Amino acid sequence: MKSLLFLNPTKDRYNEIKANLSAQNDLNINKITDRIVMKYLSLRCTTDEIRARQQIFRALETDSFKNGMHMVKEKINLLSAASIAYTNSSNEVERIFNAKRLCLAYIDASRTILKIEKGFLLTDRLVSDIENKSANIKAIEKAEADSRAAFKTVTDFRLTFDYETKVTKNNIHIESMAVRLRKSAYELDFGDGTAKREMSLGVSEQLSAALLRLYPDEMRELSVFKDKLVALVDAELLIFEEELNFYFGILELCERAKEHGINITIPELTDEKQFIAESAYDATLIYKNEYNIVPNGLFFYPDKGVYFLTGANGGGKTTYLRSAAVNLIFALTGCPVFGKGIKFWAFDGVFAHFPSDERFTDSGRLLEEKKRVDEILAKTTSRSFVFLNETFSGTDGVKGTALAIETAKTLAEKGAFLLYITHFHEVADSELPMLHTEIDAGCANKRTYKIVPGDGSRRSYAADILKKYNLTKQKLIERFGDRSEA
Repeated sequence: MKSLLFLNPTKDRYNEIKANLSAQNDLNINKITDRIVMKYLSLRCTTDEIRARQQIFRALETDSFKNGMHMVKEKINLLSAASIAYTNSSNEVERIFNAKRLCLAYIDASRTILKIEKGFLLTDRLVSDIENKSANIKAIEKAEADSRAAFKTVTDFRLTFDYETKVTKNNIHIESMAVRLRKSAYELDFGDGTAKREMSLGVSEQLSAALLRLYPDEMRELSVFKDKLVALVDAELLIFEEELNFYFGILELCERAKEHGINITIPELTDEKQFIAESAYDATLIYKNEYNIVPNGLFFYPDKGVYFLTGANGGGKTTYLRSAAVNLIFALTGCPVFGKGIKFWAFDGVFAHFPSDERFTDSGRLLEEKKRVDEILAKTTSRSFVFLNETFSGTDGVKGTALAIETAKTLAEKGAFLLYITHFHEVADSELPMLHTEIDAGCANKRTYKIVPGDGSRRSYAADILKKYNLTKQKLIERFGDRSEA
């Protein structure tokens, strides 16, 4: 099995696509890219595969490599179309002509692949594989050349008529059979009796049978051509249609992100368990056509890998979660990311839970959320990263806080990383690390959309509220007087 994405491609790697696509939908990735990109973003990569893909994406930054790969993509697309046409052929003549189209497309694609710049692990493997099949390619080329005379004979057939026989009935002239045939030929666009239509598609059963009778020797020769040479076409090349669409789909998304002022970079894969960034953007906001998207830092280390995130509504909490989760998913699949100074570790899984849009009773929603969280907990390991957005928010504060803290501590004990958005500010009493939305000191009602580390206590959140409404110590003294001596 060949691949431009995997060093060890196997069908077993596709087993968890559905679950991972659910997380991507929660994160709005489905709103900024297509099905093919999402499919491959959902499949895990080894560290070697991440580095190999990063090689390709770096090379695609150069016009020469990008143009060469784009040409390969076009040739593979033509090969795919030819393969579909051959498979859908309805009779022997169509199969013969579509076989020729398929063989020529395979030769063209192979020759184009051999021109790819060398020095990259994934593409070098492909070039080497094509080189190893040079004997098959030459055999197809020779057979195609040898069959041209037979193809020419069949495609150059003419409808000719040597005489007209006039027929009358009751003294009324009736068109001769020859005249009627001429009209039929003209209506079929044969014009002047010459077959001008390409015979690879749309050949009727009647015409196919006629050609087989008219040219038995040539058609036998072409049938042998078809049966022998189609078997030499390497159908596994067709997998590259999707894989190349993935690469160019990511490039297209990156170009759109740049238009919205978002920095694009190849992240650094590290041996240290961490996920950090100088700045990270929520690229999913471009589907809303938003500009001036505010970036944020990421601060996940082994000693601080589990965070609660609290703060005022509309302050950017969910945007922050998406900026972290989306960038991590892209990084773990060897893709460019949206930000600067991003470093990441090879986590083996990314899990997300967002509140369901379905209508439940409070008890029904709580049971559904507990079920989904339990499923996530069962799958997580010390190499997992979990993103929870207002999980358990449908229940009362006491119960919701207790469940949130219990979930966070369970993941912390496993060694997993976690970002948990919650409006239960009492989670600060858990002594787990805290993040919170920053309030603009100069304007009480203005959101900065910046997320900053807290001190792990409710006091830090209270201080933000006081700052938001300009209730500093000096302002309180001015309003109520200094009562410290009272």
